[in-house]
Amino acid sequence: MKDLVKYYLITLVFYVVEILSFFTAYNLFELDIFWLNFGIRTALVFIFSILVRHIIFHETNYFYLKFGVLVALNPILSSIFLKFFVVFYPMVEVIFLKFLGDLICSLLIYFSLKKIS
Repeated sequence: MKDLVKYYLITLVFYVVEILSFFTAYNLFELDIFWLNFGIRTALVFIFSILVRHIIFHETNYFYLKFGVLVALNPILSSIFLKFFVVFYPMVEVIFLKFLGDLICSLLIYFSLKKIS
């Protein structure tokens, strides 16, 4: 439980940066919302993984080999969830849909990491 709290405190910092970046670029970005979310999330997930490795998963052997697949899946899953929610719930604010998709993705990644570590 202690690691879960640490994980989500670190996630919160990165998530605030992500949300601010996303909504700053949202009105300026001319391509699909999927690609905007994917690009921002990919960059932040790589930085996040380095930090989380040293703080929470420092005893995990071959962390980057195990985490590499999840790092690749995180932005893709998050962007797919966002795209799905935007299509099926167009009347709901994008910020809420992004948060919901990111939360689902984050929980899936965390529990997957714990299972393979």
